[in-house]
Amino acid sequence: MKKKLIDLIIVLFFNVFTGFLTFLFFTILAKKANLEVFGNFNTINEFLLLLMTFTDLGLNISFIRFNTKFLEEDKKKSIVLMGLVIKIKIFISLVLLILVFLGNNLIINKFLKVNNQSVIVLAFFTSIIYMSIISFISATYQSYEKFIKMGIVNLIAPCIKLVLLLFLTMYLKIEINLKMMLLLFLISSVIGSFFSWNLLKRDFKFNILEVKILENKEYFKNIINFGKWLTLLNILTVLIGKTDVFMLRELSNIDEIAYYSAGQKLAFFLPVLTNGLTTILLPKASKIKRKNELKEYIKLCLGLIILVLVPIGVIMLVSKDLILLFLGVKYLNSIIVFKIIISTFIIELFCIPFSLLIYVYEKTKYVVLIQLLTLIINIYMNTRLIPFKGAEGAALATLSSRIICVPLVLFVVILLLKKELGVEKV
Repeated sequence: MKKKLIDLIIVLFFNVFTGFLTFLFFTILAKKANLEVFGNFNTINEFLLLLMTFTDLGLNISFIRFNTKFLEEDKKKSIVLMGLVIKIKIFISLVLLILVFLGNNLIINKFLKVNNQSVIVLAFFTSIIYMSIISFISATYQSYEKFIKMGIVNLIAPCIKLVLLLFLTMYLKIEINLKMMLLLFLISSVIGSFFSWNLLKRDFKFNILEVKILENKEYFKNIINFGKWLTLLNILTVLIGKTDVFMLRELSNIDEIAYYSAGQKLAFFLPVLTNGLTTILLPKASKIKRKNELKEYIKLCLGLIILVLVPIGVIMLVSKDLILLFLGVKYLNSIIVFKIIISTFIIELFCIPFSLLIYVYEKTKYVVLIQLLTLIINIYMNTRLIPFKGAEGAALATLSSRIICVPLVLFVVILLLKKELGVEKV
């Protein structure tokens, strides 16, 4: 328990620091740019994050799942698995990038609606490759429970991005435009991936070219089979998270996207806390084989949940002051959005640690079905609420879908524990 608490503190420190740098980046952008530039950049950025889901295909979690076992059996298998997964991710990223280039007119002009920006937007989308590499290297250090280096890998790109923005806006006094923001993002991704890749090679001393996919068919098959449901789950999860912005684009206006995005960015610490809990608990959950281990895991989860709820309650009380301090008067409409987002997270908080057990026992298909239901409810509620309430309606749509679906996930977890471990009472 003590070691896990120390690990959590390390992970939360880096996650909070990384999230705060990202928050500062978007805060400066919100203040320096007009609502149109801020709204357009967030729309394009959200679409990039959606594309990133397709580059993963559940590979990161699959790698952590199998690598945790391999480290106890044969570390050479771990190195082979590492090289295999990174090759697959780079290949998928390249294929996806080609598809984006082929469909650039539909994506840029019709969907994103940023006409006359084709060249720079397409250049921005090459970040897919670099971000995919960074995410896998981070997952590698997570599987080895080297959380300090994982934090450093995640910290590099946001740090570079913020420094460049401060230099251009504060020192050179350059006016912010969409092209500048996209280039900053691309440059930071390139530098971050280069640094992370060299750090990985130094620590593990492996040559990616020596790992042959055809010679490791068993590993490849295990990764793909385990990841197929995770792929659908990740796609659904990201669609749920991005649906609000895309539907605001269609059913409302760019100002409402800016208000909604501002509320999201101010709530930067929520995904930070989620990632911190998942980072710490996934390797622990992967080792559960007996009832007493499950009991310890549940106690750990409950303790961490209580620990997280305290600062969230304080932040909820001072939400108006935070928005005025960081974003200014023009984003007062984001206050209610911010409060709804926090309320949604509190509901999810009681589900996230226990839902990891579903992945461990390879029953991800049940979560996929629940997330599909969540997406359907989210889309329906967005169509009903956004035309009347704008950004607030989008946030309420997400909240309503979680209220319905989170209890379903917990119900599946209880049934699974009864079946796999013979637990009579949970």
